[in-house]
Amino acid sequence: LINTVDEESSDYSSYKIYERKFLEEFINNLILTNQIPTEKLTIETGIRYPYKTHRQKTSDEVITSYLIATKADKEKADFTESEIKEMLLSTSICIWAECYKGQSRD
Repeated sequence: LINTVDEESSDYSSYKIYERKFLEEFINNLILTNQIPTEKLTIETGIRYPYKTHRQKTSDEVITSYLIATKADKEKADFTESEIKEMLLSTSICIWAECYKGQSRD
């Protein structure tokens, strides 16, 4: 995401705020284009017989799992660009496998 600066201001104090709906659509597009690792998108269905089954998380569930992991309000509705960047690079979402950089593959 590109930082936006208020045209009347020359500093970075006024970042654009994005609604949760926009963020859900954005993450849904990342899911559709396989830009989030599969292991970050799976959730158990609760069906264990004859074998354990999983399903893919929705974009809302991805956001909620991040908010729960960071102990933030899971009903949060507005996000700044820096919050979105932090979310995407977190171990909860790990866009483009960025959270694996520098880890050993032993």
